[in-house]
Amino acid sequence: MRRDLVGRPEEVGTHERAHRDNLAVLRGNLRRGLALVRLRTHRGPPLAVTLYERAGCHLCEETHRALRRIGLDRPLAIERVDIASDAALEVRYVVRIPVVGVGAHELDTAGLSDREIAAWLREVTR
Repeated sequence: MRRDLVGRPEEVGTHERAHRDNLAVLRGNLRRGLALVRLRTHRGPPLAVTLYERAGCHLCEETHRALRRIGLDRPLAIERVDIASDAALEVRYVVRIPVVGVGAHELDTAGLSDREIAAWLREVTR
């Protein structure tokens, strides 16, 4: 209840109550959203990852999407290298693509899940 200008009690309308309820829901959603942003905000430098791929390779595209999903939880700087642009790279990777490289370490990622790739990245960076 609230008082009108004369001081008499005035009933709060259902419209105003619904508005307050909506604001409470929005505040809760905002808090959860900000908590998620804080959780997903990376601190520290990104891990440099090289993805060796070829145009039109659906496995390469899936690996890139997997790296992007992994990048939500861990900072990654993904460099995409088309092996068709260099004859030496094409000879080295033509049968193995998609290949993810971190420094001197390489992983053939065809058919691997996000979890397996993320576990390999954790292992390599220890």
